[in-house]
Amino acid sequence: MREILEARIRDPRTSARDLASLTNALARLQEEQQGASGPSIYCFRPGTLILEPGPTDPDHRYRLLLRVRGGLEHASGVGYDLTAAGVLYLLVCALGSELGLTLEDIRGPEKPDP
Repeated sequence: MREILEARIRDPRTSARDLASLTNALARLQEEQQGASGPSIYCFRPGTLILEPGPTDPDHRYRLLLRVRGGLEHASGVGYDLTAAGVLYLLVCALGSELGLTLEDIRGPEKPDP
């Protein structure tokens, strides 16, 4: 059952609504299998960002998930479409105000048109 759920979650043709249901079903299945012996996604507070590495490949791609009530939502695309630089940029944008950064600080200086 777990393999079927994971395959459907990784399928880029899976709709967003189905993806949320599948992710929640997988989380419940894993929680039942682990029982009280291991951690679950439910130990994270809603609003927690979760960075998940993709299958090992030379590109080292990631996806960013957000813990919401009842499960997870994708903060990036469904697939592993983020590079390490992309992940860092998203995190700096998300935490920029906490770090005292302005939008101009994050973007960098504008380049003049040639």
